[in-house]
Amino acid sequence: MPYIGWAKFRPELEEVIDCLFNKADALVVERLGFRYLNSLRHDLHGIDSLSDLDFSLTVKGDQITESANVNFTTDSKSDLASTVRIATPDFVQGQIPPGTSVYLDVDVFTNEIGFETTDCDFVKRWIEKAHDTEKIQFFRLLKPSTIESLRED
Repeated sequence: MPYIGWAKFRPELEEVIDCLFNKADALVVERLGFRYLNSLRHDLHGIDSLSDLDFSLTVKGDQITESANVNFTTDSKSDLASTVRIATPDFVQGQIPPGTSVYLDVDVFTNEIGFETTDCDFVKRWIEKAHDTEKIQFFRLLKPSTIESLRED
């Protein structure tokens, strides 16, 4: 914290990937993962509760808006599966920023049985695709008005 932005973070990440492949003899990668965590707050994001997300959870006609922990996985059979976790602070363990109203966790990962690669450039390309997938999963949870208010132009 704070997030330095993809333009700065990506080269740092690629440097680490290069270093790993250069130092490890005959490296075989069997799983890749890219994870984004965000504590949404009113003062930074305009999010006061689950109802401020473009998301609804209804059980037998009653909408759940106060306390929840929801996990769902998309594209579970692809090389870019993602699990999205949406939780209110009462379900989050560890330290989170004061004033957090909703905690989002987007985990993009390889889910192919028998996946493996020895190709450094493949890993870099996969990370770029994973970043794009993570952004899609994150922003689809926000209402258009929230996205507009967060725009940095």
